[in-house]
Amino acid sequence: MSRTFTPRRLRSLAATGVLVGAALFLTACDPDGEAVTGVSAETGTDSAGKTPKADAGNRADGTVTGNLTYLAPGKLEVDGRPFWLTEDTEIWGTGGICGTGEGHSPEECTTEELESAAKEGDMTAEVVIEKGMAVKVTDQYVAGGGEGSSEDGDGADAANRADGTVTGNLTYLAPGKFEVDGRPFWLTEDTEIWGAGGICGTGEGQVADECTAEELENAAKEGGVTVEVTIEKGMATRIAEA
Repeated sequence: MSRTFTPRRLRSLAATGVLVGAALFLTACDPDGEAVTGVSAETGTDSAGKTPKADAGNRADGTVTGNLTYLAPGKLEVDGRPFWLTEDTEIWGTGGICGTGEGHSPEECTTEELESAAKEGDMTAEVVIEKGMAVKVTDQYVAGGGEGSSEDGDGADAANRADGTVTGNLTYLAPGKFEVDGRPFWLTEDTEIWGAGGICGTGEGQVADECTAEELENAAKEGGVTVEVTIEKGMATRIAEA
């Protein structure tokens, strides 16, 4: 027997179809109209097994040394850890990001210079990251020997080991960068340098002579000079022959 659909029954079926369609739409989308992935409250992962972005940001915190990679404008990566640049990010170069490597302290670089260096590749840098943002970026370029490596281990550990007063043989690493007893350090414009015949002076007086950065560099290249170095945050505040 064939069924005859009255106008009232047709209206009823149409209304039911609208309700079902609306329910499916609401199930598939969130209030903002984006598809819901189904994040698990117990595991902290979504239905595809991806970790929320907050975890990636936490892993990025700390001081990391490694190869610098360009990802997008204002976004780079070091040793596999992405980070963002900000207006307050300090960027220092010693001939890799910017500068000639001939000075006695790092030179401040621009964001454009940093991104250009990252795009060219083979740039090693030390990056201090907080909440996914770069606080400070310093290239590890060594003049005449390519870029620095991470042989000293994690940048944060190397920086901690560098603090304090250390006595030992002085070694030249790069313009403005030296090492004493295996601990690298940088010179600054305020570093006090005192000689007693090895770095500068004749050694005949009763008081040490004040030396220049050039004299210190020449003495370190020649080797055989023992010094006492006071280091704070990787920078030498005072160097004196021991």
